[in-house]
This record gives sequence, C-alpha cells and structure tokens, in this order.
Amino acid sequence: FLGDEEGKKMKSTSGWESWSEDLDGTKAHSGNGTNSSGFNGLPGGGRVSNGTFSNQGYSGCWWSASEGSAVNAYNFYLYRYNGLLGRDSSDKVEGFSVRCLRD
Repeated sequence: FLGDEEGKKMKSTSGWESWSEDLDGTKAHSGNGTNSSGFNGLPGGGRVSNGTFSNQGYSGCWWSASEGSAVNAYNFYLYRYNGLLGRDSSDKVEGFSVRCLRD
C-alpha cells in the first residue's frame, strides 16, 4: 500500500547513521529513510540459528504473524543499500525484531 520504495518509507530518519552512510563514511546512493509511513524502522540485525548476532547497522528484520510451516515463519526486512521491503521465510530458531500494536 506504500507504493514504490516502500522500504525507504519505513526506515527511520534518525537514530542510526548507517541508513544514510556507506562503510567508508560516504553518503549512500539510495536507501535513506524518510519514515513517511510512521513505522520508524531501525537496522537492528538479527540472531542466526547458531546464536550469533549479525547485520546490526545494515538491515532490520521483523517477524510477521504468518507461519510458513511448523518450523518456518515469514519475516520482512529492510536493507541499508536500497529502498525495498523484502519478505522471506526463516527458521523459527532465528531471532528477529517484533512490532507490537495496540488494539
């Protein structure tokens, strides 16, 4: 429902500079957040199946409420280098962020 570059519209405009800068400190060509959706996504990374954490500052991943199977669930992710919102199915032993909504 957010149209083109929905991920860009979901990224926070402040908090972590990594949305707007490359590793060498130069400005990224795309992917800078506008937060026009109000989601305020931050690049918290995730926890992989062996228990280690990865991708902090580079991507943000959030669980969805939908299961793919008994061992997998769907998640959505934002990457630092582009304005896209991605969807994947991951093993439930991995750890991603959650977004709580008030009824």
